[in-house]
Amino acid sequence: MAKTWSDIENDAIVQDYFDMLEHEQMGRPFNKAEHRRALMETTGRSHGSIEFKHCNISAVMEILGLPHIVGYRPRGNFQKALFEVVEAHLNGRPDLYRLLAGGGMPLPDDAAESSAGEAIVFEKGPPHLGGPEHSTAEDIERFEGKVLVAEQKSKLTAGCLFGGMGGLASGLAKAGFTIQWANDENSSACATFRYRLPSARVIEKDVRELSVVGDDLTQVDVLVAGFPCQSFSLAGARRGFEDPRGKLFFEIPRLLKEFEPEKRPSLVVLENVPNLLHGADGSWFDEVRRTLRKAGYWFRKESCWITNVKDSTELPQDRERLFMVAASRNHFRYNPFVPPQIANGKVSGRLSLSAIVDRTHPSDAEEYLPKDNRYFKMIDREMSTGESDMNIYQLRRSYVREKKNGLCPTLTANMGIGGHNVPFVRDEWGIRRLSVNEVALLQGFDGGDSLFPDIPVKEKYRLLGNAVCVSLAQLVGRLCAEILLDKAGTQ
Repeated sequence: MAKTWSDIENDAIVQDYFDMLEHEQMGRPFNKAEHRRALMETTGRSHGSIEFKHCNISAVMEILGLPHIVGYRPRGNFQKALFEVVEAHLNGRPDLYRLLAGGGMPLPDDAAESSAGEAIVFEKGPPHLGGPEHSTAEDIERFEGKVLVAEQKSKLTAGCLFGGMGGLASGLAKAGFTIQWANDENSSACATFRYRLPSARVIEKDVRELSVVGDDLTQVDVLVAGFPCQSFSLAGARRGFEDPRGKLFFEIPRLLKEFEPEKRPSLVVLENVPNLLHGADGSWFDEVRRTLRKAGYWFRKESCWITNVKDSTELPQDRERLFMVAASRNHFRYNPFVPPQIANGKVSGRLSLSAIVDRTHPSDAEEYLPKDNRYFKMIDREMSTGESDMNIYQLRRSYVREKKNGLCPTLTANMGIGGHNVPFVRDEWGIRRLSVNEVALLQGFDGGDSLFPDIPVKEKYRLLGNAVCVSLAQLVGRLCAEILLDKAGTQ
């Protein structure tokens, strides 16, 4: 038998588990390896023993009907004492329980902490009991070996189609992936991708001319593709796959099938507009589903995630997107992707616009509208009668729209060419469009002069408007990494 965990050890690891779970539920980044190393120093336990215990805690959470940390799959055979420690910690952290139990809803009658300090009482008890300790030395040794396999796979890899300036790629890189290669046909996009991610091989050509063998596309763990969305967008003509841009989707399964089956990407992440899921009475999505399945991937509607930048990240941009994740049948027995559950439907601690939009210093002169410009008069009139001239005002085709609630409207590719969808703000020097740096920050890029090579300003705006929000991509990338490392740890 393995050495029984003491009350002090159980208390330490449950507290650590709940700290990580809270970060995950709030959409905040955290490093499991750092948490594990700290526990190893505190308890003197091996990393395999600690990871096994984390999975035991997940089993308790599952019994209680509460979410557990992604990647720590529930494992039974735990001590009764562990159940009691979990229950005690939930009693001591009622705000966390509310987060886990109901997305901010009031606590249920059988699990409430009253103003008088009544404890949370769970009706369900632990069924996996039968002795003082059921995690045997053999169990831990076996599990520890799986953890070592996962740790040895220290560099996950990704390839990008329709790479643009690298929003999706940057998010995956932040999630721990090495970007092996990328493709786009636009010269400014490729130049920016190379500038920002110099270690990636960028193939500048029409995706219809790309081939696995001819272009030496190496095997990767994840393929990401933000294929053109104009033909599926509510703002467009909605021609779907009848539009030449919509037809480009089919290049993705074509290239997947060019890989030998065992060398196909384990996961495929597609990004587009939410209307693709429901438009044309669902026929567009049905076509995507059928095509990916024919290419050898598990994929269904439950593997999709519609989210908004303002809800799932700290960024104040109202930008709704669709992520679709498919899993290779050669690598998985089912699709393991589960869309994240964001407590209360949104993260806490959203950045204010004032933290991104700089009204304390004058911007570049070309960003200000002359006072005799007809658009200046339209925007000035709307700002004077609007809720606040501290809000962002978006110039549409023939009118100006105020964006309220401290948010930025959806940033689009045509905002840099003038006259349509351009976001404007007022500062003490006049009325100006958002700067390139401000737009970059709202899209999750680091901003700064090092973001772009020497390309025209209007190209910078176009690329930023087309980009996938880096913060969202990082969140999806982290989920994919969890899946792949968990798979490596169970082989």
